[in-house]
Amino acid sequence: MKKILKAQEPTELQHYKHTNPQATWSQFRKNKTRYNAVKNQIKKDQGALCAYCEIDLKESVKSNDDFRVEHFHPKNDNSAQINWALEWSNVLGCCHGGSERNVVDAKQRFTSSAERHCDVPKKGKNLSGVILSPLQIPAFPLLFDFDRFTGEMSINTMACSNANISISIAESTIRELCLNATVLKIHRKDVLNSLNDEIKLLIGNGKTIMEAMDYTVKAVLRKDSNGNFPAFFSTIRSYLKSTAETHLKVIGYNG
Repeated sequence: MKKILKAQEPTELQHYKHTNPQATWSQFRKNKTRYNAVKNQIKKDQGALCAYCEIDLKESVKSNDDFRVEHFHPKNDNSAQINWALEWSNVLGCCHGGSERNVVDAKQRFTSSAERHCDVPKKGKNLSGVILSPLQIPAFPLLFDFDRFTGEMSINTMACSNANISISIAESTIRELCLNATVLKIHRKDVLNSLNDEIKLLIGNGKTIMEAMDYTVKAVLRKDSNGNFPAFFSTIRSYLKSTAETHLKVIGYNG
């Protein structure tokens, strides 16, 4: 999970909410034009990464998109004077959490029901104060570590303490969202193996370790020409350690 900065609320949502303050999300999304406007802005804000696991949000013509709108706070909660269904700060872009058999790249993404992740295990539960929100975590320091050989995600306790982030809530985030599902660990391990191979190749071609790390971080830890971050951004960032942190500060990274 990485920090997300949301841009201004799309006018399509703003206008609809003004004229239909009590409408449901289902009613809003009936109009594809306004729904796509919201999805497109979410995708842009998140650099096309899932808000929770950081897999790339993929859209497809031939199969189902691995991209849907998730409500961090339950959209049907009527306990306050807030329509959570249409609250811009409450909507995030998510993958299907391994639950969609006909999704794009299903062989790499579909998983058993016991290991579904991201918003799937949330099941409409109110986890505010129980898990971290990607809108509220800091850009620095990185709160999570990722094991090079297993792809397992864990808490960086020192980083959490330095950022005044509850370690128990950070741990709960991984557990509640099942962010160590086998399929995610495999994806992360593949990313790290590929990164390691690239660095070895650079060293084999004459670069020092520091030169190879510096070259790699500048090449991969950034948005591409379409404005998309690399999948599993935080995993890459964790592997490149201080080189990544220096680079991100130089480019003014803030989410």
